[in-house]
Amino acid sequence: MPSRADRIEDILLERGGRLQVNQILTDLALIEGGSNIAVSATVRQDNQERVKRGQAKRFRVFERDGGGDEEHGYVSLVPQVTSLEVSQTDEEKIANQVVAANSQVREDLRKYIKELTWQDFESIFLSQLLKALGFQDITITQPTKDGGQDALCTYRMGIVSHEAIVSAKHWSRQTVGPDEVRLMRGIVSDADTGIIVTSSDFSSGAVSEAEKRMPGHRTVILINGDLIVETCIKEGLGVQEVELPKLFRFKAPSMSDNE
Repeated sequence: MPSRADRIEDILLERGGRLQVNQILTDLALIEGGSNIAVSATVRQDNQERVKRGQAKRFRVFERDGGGDEEHGYVSLVPQVTSLEVSQTDEEKIANQVVAANSQVREDLRKYIKELTWQDFESIFLSQLLKALGFQDITITQPTKDGGQDALCTYRMGIVSHEAIVSAKHWSRQTVGPDEVRLMRGIVSDADTGIIVTSSDFSSGAVSEAEKRMPGHRTVILINGDLIVETCIKEGLGVQEVELPKLFRFKAPSMSDNE
């Protein structure tokens, strides 16, 4: 399921590679529906996450401190550099190959998760994912395709233990809307936390609804397809880290007596 950053990239590709934020916002609202859609924050976060993963940034954006590489109010795509434009060192070539291979693994994970039956997603895979995320005492309840409570679990914050109810939404295209967040808050249970896990994504309305903190109502945590994939990568769920040979670079020995 494309993330919001992916949708922004598609809009820019269709519209020449550079647009005002308000123009992107208009196009994005037609795709996602709702309002309060963050564009600049989304592309900044996407850039930061890609850098952490060793990937190149894909957006140019104005930074709040006056820096950045784009005019205020605009977002553009970073031009793709080809091998004809830059002579890469052996280390850079190897690093790029690793980045490309890891990107393919992420796509393979997304495809695998997408092709799971809803029964497997809401039982076996859900249990494995919750365990990878650090939840404990996981109990899968009777899977129901129409939603509701799919699992119970606990987690600790400091010395305090919390109970959580989990609802899984194995939706291939449809985004999860704010009504599902309200339904989660309305489930009769002593659990003070609700978790909605989806193989797709959440609408901006669902995100806004989940961010509300109301006395007497349970906190709702949202886990979308992108977070599922990154959790699998980080915790080794469905992937295996490959140990590569050490890479050496020639450096002539120093002829100085002081070394």
